[in-house]
Amino acid sequence: MKNNVKIVWLWNDAMNRNGSQGNVLALSRRLEWRGISCRIQTVAVGEGISLDDCDILYIGAGLPYDNPALLTSLEENTPLIKDYVNRGKVLLAVCEGFELLGKSITLADGRKLRGAGIGPYTTVYSEKRVAGNLSFEFQKSSVLCFENHAGEIFPEEGADVLGKVTIGQGNNRKDEGFGLWYKNFFGAPAYALLPNNPVLTDAILLAVMRREDPKATLEALNDSFETLAHDQLLARLKQEGKK
Repeated sequence: MKNNVKIVWLWNDAMNRNGSQGNVLALSRRLEWRGISCRIQTVAVGEGISLDDCDILYIGAGLPYDNPALLTSLEENTPLIKDYVNRGKVLLAVCEGFELLGKSITLADGRKLRGAGIGPYTTVYSEKRVAGNLSFEFQKSSVLCFENHAGEIFPEEGADVLGKVTIGQGNNRKDEGFGLWYKNFFGAPAYALLPNNPVLTDAILLAVMRREDPKATLEALNDSFETLAHDQLLARLKQEGKK
């Protein structure tokens, strides 16, 4: 099994809003607690991008649509990112970072932007913003996060989502799906997706390990604190839903 992992945080100077760093920290800490070395490389807008030794590519949340330099970098590096995903390497993208990697983004003012086309989905903005706690089912566990987005995600028919929403809205107002799971591309319309959710975090890390060893497993960690916080919040949300 790999004893060192490299995370590349793409456009960290522009895509770092609302707890985006928490996802990187969750990944790195759960590696380090297992004695696995983790190196985090940040790549600012306009800097050269190399993914040769990248194990996890990460794109966070930000305000990309009025950032010409970032959109230019996206266009220039789309072939590189596509090749990375097509080789089965791991990509995590949240919120606007997730939106950028679909086929298109239609903004509230009517502008339609071409996405990178990495995953089979589109984004359509509405004037109504969705904000609140969300829970969805993932591998027989519940994942809790906070959604805050005006863009609605529409996966193509047959595309795999991360899970089924049990509390909150999720991708859009028409179905109960949340996020996207395409090859080893994990995408979600939520900011701090991982810190409260060790099961999902470890699923991403396991995808990294199984690229080298299909039978790889991860050492179990003491997640009693995370589980307690998760269960208390979930119980509160269920109780609020009954009122």
